[in-house]
Amino acid sequence: MRNIYLSQVNYQFGDNVFLPYSVGCLQAYAQSIPAIAANYTFKELLFLREPIETVVKRMEDPDVLGLSCYQWNWRWNEALARAVKAKWPQCLIVIGGPQVPSGQEPLARVSGADLEVLGEGEETFAETLITRLSSNYAGGRNHKPRIEDLSKLPSPYLAGIFDSLLTHYPDLKFHATSETHRGCPYQCTFCDWGSAIYTKVRAFPDSRVEAEYIWMAEHKIELVYNADANFAMLPRDEALIDYLINLKASWGYPKQIRAAWAKNSTKRTFQIAAKLQAAGMNKGVTLALQSLYEPTLKAIKRQNIKWTDWQALAKQYQESQVATYTELIMGLPEETLETFKAGIDQLLEAGQHNGLNIYFCSLLPNAEMTTPAYRNKYGLKSHTIPLLQAHASITPNEITEYGKYVVKTKTADVLDLATFAWAVQTFHTMGLTQWLARKAFEK
Repeated sequence: MRNIYLSQVNYQFGDNVFLPYSVGCLQAYAQSIPAIAANYTFKELLFLREPIETVVKRMEDPDVLGLSCYQWNWRWNEALARAVKAKWPQCLIVIGGPQVPSGQEPLARVSGADLEVLGEGEETFAETLITRLSSNYAGGRNHKPRIEDLSKLPSPYLAGIFDSLLTHYPDLKFHATSETHRGCPYQCTFCDWGSAIYTKVRAFPDSRVEAEYIWMAEHKIELVYNADANFAMLPRDEALIDYLINLKASWGYPKQIRAAWAKNSTKRTFQIAAKLQAAGMNKGVTLALQSLYEPTLKAIKRQNIKWTDWQALAKQYQESQVATYTELIMGLPEETLETFKAGIDQLLEAGQHNGLNIYFCSLLPNAEMTTPAYRNKYGLKSHTIPLLQAHASITPNEITEYGKYVVKTKTADVLDLATFAWAVQTFHTMGLTQWLARKAFEK
């Protein structure tokens, strides 16, 4: 039997850690194929940021190492790949995930990977394992069409992929990722969802999602993170949330759900959020904007709902005491310091005082904004700096992960925006000057 190791390491926050959902999906699909099940043994899932030497010492003659990569684990995965290749040169190293850039130079030239998988990985990874049985080698880059029928993909939860982790790590509080559909109909240029996964939305069967929720309740999962690009976009989403709320009422779990909410908030979004708030499960609803400056919205291919509609929604959430937050991005094309300030002023006047989150603009590998043509058009300059790890417990001698952030555009120095944003978030959002502002904006 050939040994397979799959890695999707993430940061812990205290004793909280996510189950490695992405590689769990790869394993669940691959081991459902008889030829793979008969010839390969799936060893332990690697999900903790342990010292590389500790992980390698524990490994047993790996034939295939699969690495799920994104910004938060890329350097760690690179180090593991180098160490495994040095000790087991025959091991096939497969890299996938959003960090693998499409249409650019092969990643393997800098990482030592043998095969790079673009897009969804279940079918590609399984075919790679089957090919390796006959030729003992598979290399290069592989990109298959989108998987149209998601019902053929087994759930890693229901397939028992994670059961041993919960048993082996009883002191950890595991969080679970829930995926009810795939795809995003939007093309926001700063997002690799919009650029790399622009497609029609394909849904998993209701029965699968509900069965996964039951698994989460039975295994006392406290937090569910919904990984859909637009949670609450589909009509069925409200019924799924009703099901999840009923499970909490019966089992006590899951306790809360966090989501990437639909980009344009709707009546359905409010109804779902209100139900979650009443059940004590709401972690905050995104009233998405990113910018309020029309030329910027055009440049990033984004269309916000009408401002009057947004104001009405915000008021409805406030009156119902449903927690919300609004996100803005610093360093977007066409934005100036003056338009950035004006946008924040609009939000404060609309009553968004407590939940104003302002982020630096990150250049992601497969986002349109990262392409040379787009960067040249808008004069985007960037620096590579350590990732902000606000929800992580960093250990000594930790391998540092990095991100690429916009520091200057044709129209603004991001440092100026950041200085103003820091002042607003420090003195207002945290409450020091908020009372004065509320009084000033009273009608």
